[in-house]
Amino acid sequence: MKIFAQYRSTFKIFEKYWGLYGGRKALLASPYFQLSCFLSVLMYSYGLSGDWADLALSVVPNVMGFSLGGYAILLAFSNEKFLSIISGKASVSPLMNISSAFVHFIVIQFLSILFSLVYKSSPAENFPLEYKIFIVEWVPYFLGVYHILVYVVSFLGLILFIYSLTTAVAATMSIFRLSIWYDRHLSNMKKKDAAKNDQ
Repeated sequence: MKIFAQYRSTFKIFEKYWGLYGGRKALLASPYFQLSCFLSVLMYSYGLSGDWADLALSVVPNVMGFSLGGYAILLAFSNEKFLSIISGKASVSPLMNISSAFVHFIVIQFLSILFSLVYKSSPAENFPLEYKIFIVEWVPYFLGVYHILVYVVSFLGLILFIYSLTTAVAATMSIFRLSIWYDRHLSNMKKKDAAKNDQ
């Protein structure tokens, strides 16, 4: 069926991005992710109160716009010859490496916005009262577990929010790395042109 084919192609492209990014190992080893976890511990009061969700919804969309702009720069400002140099020569070319990093930044920022919206909507709080009474009666320790889960989810959201901010720095460094490569490429071209003129 067409619907399942579309789902398969969607899963495949996400699997491709995740593989190029480096998967779970690259995520856990990332200094930006580790910094996010450390800052979340320092900012634990936001995790306890859930105030991070309002901050995320007001800040992350702007950061996401910056990341999309950076990705557009990556694809637009390089000339065709330069793109051919940094693409397709290794198992993971520099072009695909930087491209997957930018996709990762944008995906994380999107997830941060989505996570914040779901958290703010408080789906469990909005269950009908009779369902809540039924659950509490049948599972007496449910309320204690529920409060712990709320804090755990809140801290995960805080980490995701801060990580979505630190990825903006990572995006900037990727643009900077690309500009260094492009500068070297232009310098080499100038040297070759100068050598031809000398001949």
